[in-house]
Amino acid sequence: TMPLFLTALATLLLKEKVGWRRRTAVGVGFLGVLFMAQPQAGEETDLVAVGLVLFGAFAWAMAMLSIKALGDKGEPAIAIVAWFAIGSAVIAAVLTVPVWVTPNWWQLGLLITIGVVSAGAQLMMTEAYRTGETTLIAPFEYSQILWTAALGALIWYEMPDGWDALGISLLVGA
Repeated sequence: TMPLFLTALATLLLKEKVGWRRRTAVGVGFLGVLFMAQPQAGEETDLVAVGLVLFGAFAWAMAMLSIKALGDKGEPAIAIVAWFAIGSAVIAAVLTVPVWVTPNWWQLGLLITIGVVSAGAQLMMTEAYRTGETTLIAPFEYSQILWTAALGALIWYEMPDGWDALGISLLVGA
């Protein structure tokens, strides 16, 4: 839902122009989310969990808008990513103190590899949002739902049910 929130918020906060096609796609996308969340399903649906996920997506959209605003003011992508990394490291350090487990050399190597790959991805994503039109870039985020569904099926043998498949189709299609 992050791209949906981002498109709606970009029109309000960044004054980006969004035509009727994108507005319609946002509406259809939110309809797809309703099919997946099934708030009418009663006990099967944890509305608190759904609300937290939607709030997280909203916060993520606000972060992308912040990147765009910083880029518009001339802030380079490397500075944006560096400050994000420093802030995240400080927060993570404080939160891990009570449960710290020292990694072995293999785990440390994997953590460093993940860090390098993630930093590269973060730099590319930041540069895209910093210099591009947010409402045009955001829909590319939908490839994640396809990867998530495919990996869920391959690793955990979780298959989307009919409502999920309909919701995913509407969301990605929109």
